[in-house]
Amino acid sequence: WYQRRVRGMSFCYLLVCLLLSASTVNTHKVGLLLESEDQDKADAIGRVADYYLTLLNSTHAEVNIEKQFHDSSYISVVNAVCSLFEKDVVAIVSESDSTLTRAQVDLASKFDVPVVTAMATNPYLESSSRDSVELVRMFPSDIYQSQAIFELMKEYKWREFAILASADDYGTDGVVNLLYLAAHNENFLVKNVQHFDVHVNLTGPNVKVLSKELKLIRDSLVKVIVLNCAERFVEQVFKEAKDYGLMEKSFVWIVTDVAATKLEEISKKDPDSLTYRGIIGTMPYYGRGSDKNAQIKSEYAASGRDSKDLTVSSLMVLASMDLVERSLTALDKEKWDSSPSANCSSPRGWSGGIKLFNKITELLSEGVSELDATYDIMNFKSEGFLRIGQWKNSSKLIYNNKTVRWRERDDIIYIGGGNSAPSGIGESFTGYHLRVGVVREAPISLFRENCTHAPSSPKCWYGWNPDIISKLADDLNFTYEYVEPKDGKYGAFDEKSKTWNGLIREVLESKVDLTTAMSINTKRSQYIDFSAPFYEDQASMAAHPESSKRTANIFFFLDPFEWSVWVTILAFIVIFAAILTFLNKLSPLGIGSRAMHTMHTCPCSRCGSSKEIHAANELGVSVASNTNNCFVDKTVKNRQDILNFHNSTWLVGTGFVNHNTEPLPTAPREGSCFLFGGSSS
Repeated sequence: WYQRRVRGMSFCYLLVCLLLSASTVNTHKVGLLLESEDQDKADAIGRVADYYLTLLNSTHAEVNIEKQFHDSSYISVVNAVCSLFEKDVVAIVSESDSTLTRAQVDLASKFDVPVVTAMATNPYLESSSRDSVELVRMFPSDIYQSQAIFELMKEYKWREFAILASADDYGTDGVVNLLYLAAHNENFLVKNVQHFDVHVNLTGPNVKVLSKELKLIRDSLVKVIVLNCAERFVEQVFKEAKDYGLMEKSFVWIVTDVAATKLEEISKKDPDSLTYRGIIGTMPYYGRGSDKNAQIKSEYAASGRDSKDLTVSSLMVLASMDLVERSLTALDKEKWDSSPSANCSSPRGWSGGIKLFNKITELLSEGVSELDATYDIMNFKSEGFLRIGQWKNSSKLIYNNKTVRWRERDDIIYIGGGNSAPSGIGESFTGYHLRVGVVREAPISLFRENCTHAPSSPKCWYGWNPDIISKLADDLNFTYEYVEPKDGKYGAFDEKSKTWNGLIREVLESKVDLTTAMSINTKRSQYIDFSAPFYEDQASMAAHPESSKRTANIFFFLDPFEWSVWVTILAFIVIFAAILTFLNKLSPLGIGSRAMHTMHTCPCSRCGSSKEIHAANELGVSVASNTNNCFVDKTVKNRQDILNFHNSTWLVGTGFVNHNTEPLPTAPREGSCFLFGGSSS
């Protein structure tokens, strides 16, 4: 009886211990920060987060989600984070952009509470120190995204582009590496960079917040535009861009991850929208193609929920929650401080937060989150915002896991609805009105004195330059007017005042868009850009005949240089002519080599007979020759085609006086006359 009683008491003791251990399972609160300005998006993310909790079973840590909303102001963000601290959250999951995430991290790091960002990609957010708690990033940084965009533009040979970005941390920092890549590649040119104010009110029927920036981009004549801005500005940007004619055929828009995420949401609501048709975007691969997320999408829809909730943002929040839960489950198997007790009124550190942060980053580096520096290349089509390829840090641009020529693909839609890749270069000035600077000078530009139109009217001008401008206007489809400088001069630089006058001043002050018939010199080239010259004038001097007789000197042309200079020039001509003659003897295209080649390879009977005669003569045998001369003999006798010392001297000498070799009877074929003689432009 005693033994049975002891065994019974032992069994009860074990049962009580099991019940007590079960009752002491840690319950963790995880904060979820949502932006209130897009309530539909926030509600969708909240529903996906709630669905995630139903997937957890007894083998996982018990997690409760504490949701907190905030707007785009820093005060609201601080209040939201402090409210989560009062609820004793052990970690915060945020779907905010980089600008607001920075404020969240700055505050949470003072309490050692880790922040896991689902969407922030600013490369300057997190710290590399493992002794401090800051940020865990689910997406690769914008450094990789810039590389993806740059590789895409290289593939298409879009070498001139503009950047339009929001004037916040995300907008400015996100394109730093793209600017760096373009600056270190001489074939690329960033023609315009514009940042627009983010502290504006977008409500109202006719709001215009980007007029200045879009006008400057349009006036720069750039055709490729990279957009990097906060999500709430995306629709406004393209609405105003359309008004400025920047959504017409031949334009290219490339949007970064946040804008691409917004376009994906728009495509689900309105896939037939023509406003965004043809836009190209980059979007981090994680969250779109993995088997795990495909399973979640299938199960989410099967549970009766709306599959439209599963955007990139909501899936990334789900992945962030999953990463935090896995870390908590791992830590609960050992002893750790799971009570943060953070309070904004009394900041203090939390050792458990550092441990949780290190565990999260450890699992992230082991690939639990399937993170990789891979970007989907997206294209807005009639079927939606679809993937058309990928960029991988290891294999660069690929399509169906192989490298292809993207310009030749016919499955990509570009702005305007076409399948042909735009050149990225302005081929039309439709809608532009240009101001052309002009100076009255015959026969270049003349004014019709009896003109009844305004002096700026093209109908009042004629001459070489007006004819050229008229032809350009017809071909490029722009309108124009003429502007005369007040002083009637082309432009000279005043060393004292360090200012220009004339047309150059008009150009520098943006009073004219272009001008013609201006001579090119070094000083002017430092301030304005010149096209290739289309006319070259020769300057000359004249003197009175009587004056010429009194100062007659047949060697006057030697006066500009001292005798030592002339001796050096003549010596150079002789030496270089000798070098050219010697090289001609060694050249496989020289006269000797061509003759030998003909004698040994020519199959014709005439050349064969000549070959026998030459061989007999070499043996001292006299052979009567009644055969016709063949090409070998003609080659040897054609002395005018030989780059001998005489012709070499002529060739080098003409190079010194800036003439080509046309005065020669026949230009030597073996020489490189372009090295010395420069033809006129």
